[in-house]
Amino acid sequence: MNEAIPRNEAIPRNEAILKNDAILKDVIFKSEENADEEKGINIFETINELVSSTADVYDSTGRPDRFFYNQLNGIEKRAYIEIEEKAGSYSKYIKLFPIEFTPLRRAIEALVCDNPELYWLDSFDYYTARPQKRGKIILLDYSKQPAFTDRNLVEEQALVDEKVQLILEESGPSQDFNVFDKAGFFYNWIIQNNYYESYERDQDYTSIFLDGKSVCSGYARAFQYLCQRAGIECAFVVGDNLGESHAWNIVKLGDDYYWVDATHGDVLLDESWPSNYCMFGMSDMDISEDYDLNSDRNIAYEFHFPECSNSYNRYEETGAYFQSYDFDTIYNYVASCASYDDFFLEFRFASQDAYEAAFDELINQEYLFDMVREELGLYYEPITYSYLAYDNLYYLAVEVIWE
Repeated sequence: MNEAIPRNEAIPRNEAILKNDAILKDVIFKSEENADEEKGINIFETINELVSSTADVYDSTGRPDRFFYNQLNGIEKRAYIEIEEKAGSYSKYIKLFPIEFTPLRRAIEALVCDNPELYWLDSFDYYTARPQKRGKIILLDYSKQPAFTDRNLVEEQALVDEKVQLILEESGPSQDFNVFDKAGFFYNWIIQNNYYESYERDQDYTSIFLDGKSVCSGYARAFQYLCQRAGIECAFVVGDNLGESHAWNIVKLGDDYYWVDATHGDVLLDESWPSNYCMFGMSDMDISEDYDLNSDRNIAYEFHFPECSNSYNRYEETGAYFQSYDFDTIYNYVASCASYDDFFLEFRFASQDAYEAAFDELINQEYLFDMVREELGLYYEPITYSYLAYDNLYYLAVEVIWE
């Protein structure tokens, strides 16, 4: 299920001075040159002036989407803000002040992880240029990227926002809402309206909102975008899962942070299966066995994450959470869910002992069949089942099928 995410670490860096300054000035910068001068913007400020600038100058208030921005230093924040402003017009060329490649790359990585709609900024050609009579500048060239050569970003974004607005309206009130219910609605919508499949646009959220299919990166960016549009702080996270590169989210619900992985919440056995909410509202302890935040990428960029000390257990609200394995308690729960049509059962247990006891009796010894038959009075009808088990989360889901 884990899809490797190309991060373009080996981006070509051309340090040679561009020799034809006139072409550089007249062709690439013609549309921007006058506008900058009219605004009185001096993009050729010296490195020393930029480094001595305070970070507060570039801070933005009232936005719950600056998770990685807040981890940058002053010059990186300056690059983040400048690129963000110019990216809003979908420019194929972005001209910047002098900045070394390492802090530039860190600023872009933070920008892309904070802003899912800027997914296309992640891959670029990088040039150092010295136009005639001007100081050194940096040029980011996106003109050869598929986002510009094969797609219409403006039209796609308009379609995405139209779809997202409908989802937001369907999710309930825009004010005074329960953040767990709102984020849970987004999580469930993504899972129930998409399936896991790799294809050419699977690294961005248009795959989720427009095509109904994606991989982990698309799932995570779509969840982030919905949360941000609802005013919920959410960031895009890349790390390792079971030794492979994987993307998921960290989200702030109430006063606490939680991990969310909509990709692994999508049960792939059948489209009719319910969303697995074990992957919604996870703690550090919940992800400690299978997820690794100390990937080479996070170490290289020095990104850090707040403590997720609590778990959100949705199954307590649905009556499917059990402190221990007690036959009578489980029987009553199964009886409340049993149906003459095919139906699902979900169980989550508080301990490994309870989970293992339940799995042994309900599945291995097939007590579950006996409970269903006795409750419905169908002692001789053929019956079968499919099940999904997460041993480390003490979770068991069963589809009961009448043949």
